[in-house]
Amino acid sequence: MDYISRYGFEFNPYTKSQKSFLIETSQYREVISRLNYLDQVKGFGLITGQPGMGKTTAIRNWARSLNPAAYKGCIHLSFNSYSDGVLQNDRRRARV
Repeated sequence: MDYISRYGFEFNPYTKSQKSFLIETSQYREVISRLNYLDQVKGFGLITGQPGMGKTTAIRNWARSLNPAAYKGCIHLSFNSYSDGVLQNDRRRARV
């Protein structure tokens, strides 16, 4: 079905590649608030959730607001972090 012409959309809202379309839900605002808090206290955080919930989108949008000269970021995507030791290795590399 051609949703774009049938419903008069300007773009297909069902594709993940649409970067300019963001719905700021209460959950999204909560994640942004927590990321801002981590920034203030110079903390370390972990965001978890079901696939497709917008974790990566929220982090990337928030990271765009940071000064690139002052911050370096890393988004680690892993579906099996605990069993393969990825988190432990990241902690060692970060000297946490």
